[in-house]
Amino acid sequence: MLINVPETVVADALRGMAAAHPELTVDVENRVIVRRDAPVAGKVGLVSGGGSGHEPLHGGFVGPGMLSAACPGEVFTSPVPDQMLRAAAAVDSGAGVLFIVKNYTGDVLNFDMAAELAEDEGIQIAKVLVNDDVAVTDSLYTAGRRGTGATLFVEKIAGAAADEGMPLERVEAIARQVNENSRSFGVALSACSTPAKGSPTFDLPPGELELGIGIHGEPGRERRAMMTSGEIAEVAVEAVVSDLRPRNPVLVLVNGMGATPLLELYGFNAEVHRVLAERGVAVARAAMYVIQALPFLALVLAGGTASVAHAVLSRWRSEAEKRYVSVGRYALATVLALAAGAYVVPHWYDGARTAVTTDANAPYKAASKWLATEVENPERTRVLVDDALWLDLVHQGYEPGLGVIWFYKADLDPAVTKTMPRGWKDLDYVVASPTVRRDAADLPNVKAAMEHSEPVATFGTGPDRIEIRQIQTSAGGAR
Repeated sequence: MLINVPETVVADALRGMAAAHPELTVDVENRVIVRRDAPVAGKVGLVSGGGSGHEPLHGGFVGPGMLSAACPGEVFTSPVPDQMLRAAAAVDSGAGVLFIVKNYTGDVLNFDMAAELAEDEGIQIAKVLVNDDVAVTDSLYTAGRRGTGATLFVEKIAGAAADEGMPLERVEAIARQVNENSRSFGVALSACSTPAKGSPTFDLPPGELELGIGIHGEPGRERRAMMTSGEIAEVAVEAVVSDLRPRNPVLVLVNGMGATPLLELYGFNAEVHRVLAERGVAVARAAMYVIQALPFLALVLAGGTASVAHAVLSRWRSEAEKRYVSVGRYALATVLALAAGAYVVPHWYDGARTAVTTDANAPYKAASKWLATEVENPERTRVLVDDALWLDLVHQGYEPGLGVIWFYKADLDPAVTKTMPRGWKDLDYVVASPTVRRDAADLPNVKAAMEHSEPVATFGTGPDRIEIRQIQTSAGGAR
């Protein structure tokens, strides 16, 4: 991976974004990205956010005609309410703020909490939940359908409505209409890798694909032998069209989500267009988008949008947006020129030697191995972990959701907290990674688990160490 160390990957990216985009205000410490001209007088502010690793969602869509601010969390982890409150305060002109929330438990709970805090400070808040995925319902991290590619349509069309000066109630209604008329379906050709884990987040054997996969690697509908582009288009279009039953014309988003080359995406786009034509579904040609965002291949359809499509079609390439594109090109050219001018190989030696000889993920790998070999009954063990270890432990026999728990869910997910009537006493272990130690102060159950546990194994040293801590009873013995 092209990173320094996993612990700083988000902060490093935000510093790079700040350097490349002077039209944005990037608060690296508090992790909030805001239009530099915010708040705009009389304009509704649009705020969204989610775990990092899905770029350009959401920070890449902050600007004229789209978001006013975005809140990036850790990789595949929800941002926290304080970020959302800061963003709302930064963009509120008095016309109110719309929160655009993807339907993942952490995002929903944290945006709900942020809305309450913002309203206490006199900021009028409306919320729209994006839940467009037709593949599965009630996934590992979701109650109901997952929020995926339709988020882009909601942010663009609602953003255009806000730029037109529409009131908060109208912008909210338009955003809901776009979501209600959008459906998506994802396909995994391979597994993604997160910086903290350093290897694929789930096992997808060569020669297979998974239909209906989620954006974090959540299971889909089924696995099949590798299919042709045309065959995948048949399955994806049928899943979307049979659920949406769209009115003509439709907007189509073919999304490579970070990994699929544009050469392949355009070929897949041709197959999607063919399948839609065979089913009598007309496509608004000017709005057929082929892009890279999020980590897998997906198809998104928005139908019945005649009343709102003009907002996006007429403003998709406004003069302001063209200026931002030009600024981006000049910034890129400047960066490349500076890089070429700084081509002094001896200065690179120490960093290159460290990069190729240091395994920053060794503590995680060692912790995963310990939990796989030293715990007698994984299927009956409850352990709090961060996202880097979650899938590993599921594959090693720990029960997802109830046995191995993303640590923030112990406080923020009602479906998990109701299984913990005694709080920390219902846990066996907590894996104290740097992320868990940092965030425990704001999570009562996690904090209590840390305070009532003792290390039984430690991997690595200093602030990057991973501690496996066993919960202790009031009598002083292990639970």
